[in-house]
Amino acid sequence: PTAPATAACLGVVMADAGDESLYDLLSVDRTASRGEVRKAFHRLVAVCHPDQHPDDENAPERFGALQHIKACLLDDERRAIYDETGIIDEEDGFDAAQFEGEPFAELLAYFQEAARSVAPDEVITHELEVEYRGSSDEVADLVAFYQQFGGRMEGIAEFIPFADESDLCRFRGILDDEIGGGRLQPTKAYRAFDPPEGPSTAKVVARAKAKLAAAKRARASALKAAEAAEGPPADVFALIQEKDRLHLRDRSAIIGANNTNANNADMADGKNAKKDRAPGKGGLNGKKSKAKAAAT
Repeated sequence: PTAPATAACLGVVMADAGDESLYDLLSVDRTASRGEVRKAFHRLVAVCHPDQHPDDENAPERFGALQHIKACLLDDERRAIYDETGIIDEEDGFDAAQFEGEPFAELLAYFQEAARSVAPDEVITHELEVEYRGSSDEVADLVAFYQQFGGRMEGIAEFIPFADESDLCRFRGILDDEIGGGRLQPTKAYRAFDPPEGPSTAKVVARAKAKLAAAKRARASALKAAEAAEGPPADVFALIQEKDRLHLRDRSAIIGANNTNANNADMADGKNAKKDRAPGKGGLNGKKSKAKAAAT
């Protein structure tokens, strides 16, 4: 079937946004490679993640839209349908309305503003890097780049997320494995690709994990410093006040008990004094009686 017929069978909706498209939301060209699409996605994740905007109740919905864009443009079949028809595959939980008319324009403005003005979250960025380095996604992006450019490797570091010139050697190793396994065909351009020595994938992943750990420590230190500068939270003050109240109550109880004991002691001393003065066997009067009787 033709692409529109295939799209209709999938249960899809038309993204009617004038001349603007999903590519504009990511700020990439329509001819962008998988790696470029993923790189743009990672960049927006680091500035649009809901953790970056805790006071924005719409942040989760916008972040969900970003996930749908990625899913559409990184799937070859769905992307081909979208490129030809402007139709987006309707997945579970997909809200077509956010990609139409005014909501689309607002989403575009939001992503563009965030990319300009929000500092990327280092922890999120390094988490994405750890997840991507050495993954099947990285291999798929390398294969797609190889196929798109016929094995010409110039500028590959600009297309693959988190890559730089030091990655070229391990990229060569990954592509050699794909060729050796019959999944790619060697080309004359690729045979001329002779990158300098570089770190292995294992070392690159280890470095990414170390950067993530350092970013998390830096965030924890910053939060601790901020809390120290602001002072203890209100609930801590409430605990202190309650502790002081209980301390005063206990102190009053102790003082009251001491006073009661003292009063009891005074009463006992009074009774003993009366006893000493009372007539009879004991006491001063008793002794005087006995002395008088002896004298007579």
